[in-house]
Amino acid sequence: MISSASKRFIIVGLIVILAISGYYFFLKKSDTKTKDDLAQKLNNETKNQTAYDINGDKNLNVNTSPQSQSQNGLKIEILKEGEGRQITSGETAVVNYSGRLITGQEFDSSYKRGTPFSFVLGKGEVIRGWDMGILGMRVGEKRRLTISPELGYGNRDLGVIPPNSTLVFEVELLEIK
Repeated sequence: MISSASKRFIIVGLIVILAISGYYFFLKKSDTKTKDDLAQKLNNETKNQTAYDINGDKNLNVNTSPQSQSQNGLKIEILKEGEGRQITSGETAVVNYSGRLITGQEFDSSYKRGTPFSFVLGKGEVIRGWDMGILGMRVGEKRRLTISPELGYGNRDLGVIPPNSTLVFEVELLEIK
């Protein structure tokens, strides 16, 4: 038989555990709500900015540092000029890249893996924004591609890439095969 002191100890222990659990749940739920609110606010702000940047204000065709052009869901900035001929559809591109969300959070990088990435341009092996944004690059050229969700992963949830994300890639063409 359990003594009354032991019963009290067990009851007090259960109450403490429930109180701590409730407190943790409240903080976690509050923290999640705050993060969700912040993410929604940021998403709304970047949607407005993205719609302006990507979908084409007449002034966006003016060269920025060093060069920039915009077309239907894709903004291309040339960060470093390349040399030689331009890559065309059907050729294999060997690139180094880093990919970030519009918030700046990096989700992928061939630089960090230490292995360049290869794909056949124009064959749908990569997102459409890449097929469009890499077309015409020269070896050694580096571009920043700002890609709308429609030319990226759309409404798919890829874990590190939330649905309807605008993506920013810095891509350097290393070789044309």
